[in-house]
Amino acid sequence: PVGRLLDVDSAFLRATGAFLAVYGVLVAVLAARPVPSAAATKAVIEVNVLWAVAGIAALVLGWLEPSTAGLVWIPLQALVVAAFAALQLGALRKAHG
Repeated sequence: PVGRLLDVDSAFLRATGAFLAVYGVLVAVLAARPVPSAAATKAVIEVNVLWAVAGIAALVLGWLEPSTAGLVWIPLQALVVAAFAALQLGALRKAHG
């Protein structure tokens, strides 16, 4: 149903969902540590930045040709992920000087 709503290939969305499920578990494991390692935190930030850039690039470069809903959703989710990356980077700098 999401593929039809966004006019994005369902197989692509399933693969993306599988990646996000694994990524989410890894982030949860990292977040459960009393003091997450700086290197692992940087990796999470880098993946988030890459995700945000890829979302915009997919539209700008024509990798995806979504519906109007997709044209709204994809940049909004990229913006949210970029905001998380900025917050994470700020917290990392604060924690590790």
